[in-house]
This record gives sequence, C-alpha cells and structure tokens, in this order.
Amino acid sequence: MKTNKRTLDFIPMNFINNFCNHVHVSDRLDVNSNGTFDITTYHSDYKALQSKAVKIHFDQKKHRFLVHRYMKFAYFKEEIQNNKLTFISPLLWKDPYETIFFEKNKIIKGDTFNLWCICSAYDSVSNEESAWLRSNFNNVSNDVNDKIIRVSYSFDKLCQVLENISNYSKNQVEFYISIIDYSQSKDTLIKKKGMLINSIDDYLNLLSLKRKAFFYENELRLFAVTKTPAFNNKTNVEIDDIFKANYNVNCSCSLSDAIFSVTMPPMEPFKRTDARFSEYAKFQDLYNLDLRIQLIKLIQDTRKIQQSRLYTNETDTKWIGNLVNNYSKSGKIII
Repeated sequence: MKTNKRTLDFIPMNFINNFCNHVHVSDRLDVNSNGTFDITTYHSDYKALQSKAVKIHFDQKKHRFLVHRYMKFAYFKEEIQNNKLTFISPLLWKDPYETIFFEKNKIIKGDTFNLWCICSAYDSVSNEESAWLRSNFNNVSNDVNDKIIRVSYSFDKLCQVLENISNYSKNQVEFYISIIDYSQSKDTLIKKKGMLINSIDDYLNLLSLKRKAFFYENELRLFAVTKTPAFNNKTNVEIDDIFKANYNVNCSCSLSDAIFSVTMPPMEPFKRTDARFSEYAKFQDLYNLDLRIQLIKLIQDTRKIQQSRLYTNETDTKWIGNLVNNYSKSGKIII
C-alpha cells in the first residue's frame, strides 16, 4: 500500500510476479536459493507485530511446499474429470468481518474489477484437527460423494496450472496468492471500511485481513482477478451467476499433475472403554473403503492416496495394503 506504513495497524504485503506469468505471489512467502520457503504471518497487535511475527520454514528438499484444500469428494471428482479449478465469490464467506471490504464490481481508478477466491491452508499438521472439524468431516451422509477429503497440491506445479489458465483465458484473468494476516479485531476491521484503495494490491491486502480468533487456519488464498465485463464465449471461463467461476485448464496441462496427495478423513475416535478401541485403524479403513476405491479409479496413482492418522499411529492395515498392491499390479479392484 502506498499509505505510510506507520499510519496503518498492519504490515501490508506486496505481490511479486516471480513464479509464473500472471501469478503474483505475496512477499510474505520467501523462496530461498536452496529451495526452502519461509512464510511470515501475524497474530498480534500492531505495536508488537515486528516482534510477534510468526515465521514458518518449509524445506522443499525434505518436504515439498504444499497447498491444502478441504472439499467434498464430489467437487474434487468434478474438477479432475473436467480439468478445471473452481473459485467462489467472497460473498459466500461465512465470517461477516471478512466480507466488509468486498464489493462486487469494485472500481479502482476508473477500472472495474471482480474477483473469486480459493481458500486453502499452507500447513496440514499444526491445525489438522481444527481443519477437519471445521469441514464437518464427521457430519456427512453415507454417500461417498459427500465425504470430505484433503487435496494437497505442489505449490510450484499449482502456479504453473494458474499460468496455463490465464493463457487459456487469453490473459483476461490474473492470479494473486496471499498469506492471511491474523492481527485484527472486530473494531480494527470496521475502522478500515473507508480506507483509500489505490490498487488491486491495496484491495487484496484488506481481503487478506482476519481476526486473531482464526489464527489456527494457517490460510493461503488464491484470488482470481478480472476486469469486468471480461468474459465472453471464447475465454474458456464459466460464470455461475456471481457466486462461482470455473477456470478451465488447457488440455496440455493437467490439474491432476499438480496433486501431491489426497488424504481421506479420519473416523471419529473410540473411547478407551470401547471394545473396538484397539481395532480403530481397521474400522477406519472400512469407514473409508468406498471412498478409497473411488479415489483409486479417479486418480489411478495409489501412491497419492493417504489416510489421515490423526487419531492413530498405525499406517494402512494389511488387507488395505493388499487391496492397493493388487490394483497396482492388475489395474483391478480386488477385495
């Protein structure tokens, strides 16, 4: 933001186009020459921001830097089969204090913009239980399509997919990747409603502010930004009213290639007094059996399919291992 930083109660981020064309990444995400990543986020009052900044380190050589989405299997299946990414409007965000800055058809210096977003996480370990609970993983029907999964994308490959989408849409969409700032309160967010906005960067900074209560989310947001009206029948983008935008990926670039892993949800744990307690891992495998079979058919690569071990130390039980091995050898599901 061009405003003097000392007049703000948060530290604004800049967006740098240093990964792929048409993909602008927050400077809170630092890529080091040795392949490691550092993420800086905030969860304290402004006066303590510099000392209270939280820096998270990712070693790409040991663990790829991943972006995680929690979603219904049905939505994931639709995206993979149609080779597209689905972004939603901030109008659908649940927290009213997140949407106070959002305006459909936002006008900035005479240009009219609109945007859609994918909300994801950059850490799937420190916030795992909260993330599963927030996605209502244990409150779904028996229909496999309603089950919640965690889809993890390799960050570098996901950026390549976004670049491909922009090229395929004839450069009518630009992507911005932000790291959420959790230093705010209700009062400080309300006071910013009339803040002067000079650029898309300013606007996205405001849309990347959240309250301290949500710090556990470790959120990374993918914004798709367009000038409006920007779409016609030749831009390879499907707009569903104002709530959803489907960005089609060119056939030369597969969305599935960006997927590092798909994790099946944990099952609600048994109490220690439950006779089934010692067999929890087996019951969990049965609980997700239909989902696993559908994922195997959809992804084909069994190495990418994982089971959350949130409530157990055990890896896949033997009979599930045999199921996976049989499929790898024969290409058939044999139970």
